[in-house]
Amino acid sequence: MKKHRRNDDPSLRELVLELEELRKTVEELRQAVERLEAALHGLQRQPLTPHPATNEELPDFVKDNPWLQVLHKKRDT
Repeated sequence: MKKHRRNDDPSLRELVLELEELRKTVEELRQAVERLEAALHGLQRQPLTPHPATNEELPDFVKDNPWLQVLHKKRDT
């Protein structure tokens, strides 16, 4: 009767080592995903504040008209 040999096969040992390495990699990726999801959750809770338009961003006809400048500023707030 043949004896049961568990780890005598070099290819089996190599596969076991690769499996352990893959498990470590999967765990590292899972932790990275958790950190990214936590960071995303933190960003989603913060309100976005639009930056006010500067005079360079305004069209010429708005720059020349003070009433349109006021309306443009009110629209952004």
